[in-house]
Amino acid sequence: MKKEIPNWVIITCFVGVCLFFVLILSNLFNLFNLYDFKYDVDKDGNMIIEKNKFMINKDMNSFYDDETKSFYVEGIFKNNTEKTYYNISLTYTIYDLDGNVLGNAYAYLDRINSSEKWKFKATYLDIDATDAVSYKLIDISYN
Repeated sequence: MKKEIPNWVIITCFVGVCLFFVLILSNLFNLFNLYDFKYDVDKDGNMIIEKNKFMINKDMNSFYDDETKSFYVEGIFKNNTEKTYYNISLTYTIYDLDGNVLGNAYAYLDRINSSEKWKFKATYLDIDATDAVSYKLIDISYN
């Protein structure tokens, strides 16, 4: 008598294969830089994000603080819309003098109202923070 394969085994295998392909595709996106964070720069040098939904002022600053042993990226983020956004997170990759990635700096805000500005301070706190010399915005997330 031939035994049938239980439905839960078939479903589990199908889900596993789907997850495998999702992981492969996400790695391909990273490998070929298909998932790069994109932004424009206006005539004044400000970063324009998501077709003018947000703006980061060109007058940014970065520095190492001996007291906190941290590297900071500071700037002004503006909501150019009539909508309120929540859980805003900025991620910057931090580099050393040779262009090597040291890690990421993060800034977080609970909420930003319509046309409101946020003076952010992204923090990179690690043992090699003294080696940090440059940064690049790699992601903005929000709800």
